[in-house]
Amino acid sequence: MAMQYMTLGTQEMLREQIVLLALERACLQAPLPRNDAEFTARKEEGRARLSLLAQEIARLAGTILAEYAGLPRKLLQAKPFGTAYADMEAQLGRLMGKQFIIDTPYAQLVHFPRYLKGIAMRVDKLKGDPGRDTQRTQEMMPLLQQWQRAEKQLRTQGKGGADARLDEFRWMLEELRIALFAQELRTPVRCRSSACRRFGRQCSAESLSCQANRTRKAQGCVTNCERLVHDQFGGHRGAGPKR
Repeated sequence: MAMQYMTLGTQEMLREQIVLLALERACLQAPLPRNDAEFTARKEEGRARLSLLAQEIARLAGTILAEYAGLPRKLLQAKPFGTAYADMEAQLGRLMGKQFIIDTPYAQLVHFPRYLKGIAMRVDKLKGDPGRDTQRTQEMMPLLQQWQRAEKQLRTQGKGGADARLDEFRWMLEELRIALFAQELRTPVRCRSSACRRFGRQCSAESLSCQANRTRKAQGCVTNCERLVHDQFGGHRGAGPKR
């Protein structure tokens, strides 16, 4: 697994992400502790689950990295098809950053193997019917650009943190890619361009700004809990699960 991660970062970075996500899932789920008694109870519950969660996350990371390992090379097969190649390259970059494990909500991380398989399947189909890919890219591209504009606006306004509605829109687009380019993999719910368009219109600049402000307040609470967890589990940071 560490060898497959080498193009993204070091073994230590991978190990630390697995441990941090395990700590988050074990100790930092809502509702967060509000006092010492609740924190102590959460700590004991988390301690009992930490090792199993770390193993679960490590298995998922291994599956994702196995799907990713040959994808950059396979993607080169699409290079003659400029628009499709640029789109898939950008998609892969958004999914597989150096910190993809801790930068991605766990509910979405479990779908990464399917998203990566979808890219590989699109490359294969593209070579056989580029016109079909062009048609479906044209269907998706206005929605992708709408998300990109909203995300850029959020950043340029200085609204730090994640935005729940904008994140949901992003993952809807990942499911739309499966529906358009790799239908065999199926989506958890029915996904159509029209539904994405309706949802995208709801992501107005005003709603994004309001959500970002709420998110910053919540992050302050999470940061305090993370500090408490680190005080109790300090020895775990940077040490990966036993294999």
